[in-house]
Amino acid sequence: MVSKGDGLWLAGTWLTWGNDYYMLLMRFNLNAKSVTYTTFGDSSVEIGSGITSTIDGGFALAGRKSHTQNTTVYLVKTDSNGCVQPGCMQAVSV
Repeated sequence: MVSKGDGLWLAGTWLTWGNDYYMLLMRFNLNAKSVTYTTFGDSSVEIGSGITSTIDGGFALAGRKSHTQNTTVYLVKTDSNGCVQPGCMQAVSV
């Protein structure tokens, strides 16, 4: 979890109805009382396990991808909006 400005940022895992796992990044805007999110991965088994802020104002997310024979550890670097490409965040009703 990272607190930055008026936002609280959390990294974790999103399990879909189809049993696909994605790395999840959520931003809780404390002033506007809104939530936005984005996911990373290719619908195999991506598990989000950590988040930190970076010196350029963005975020680094740690995760792993599980396969039948092995596990790959990886890092996702985002911009200050939590995006790898512009406009990735989606709104959630609260």
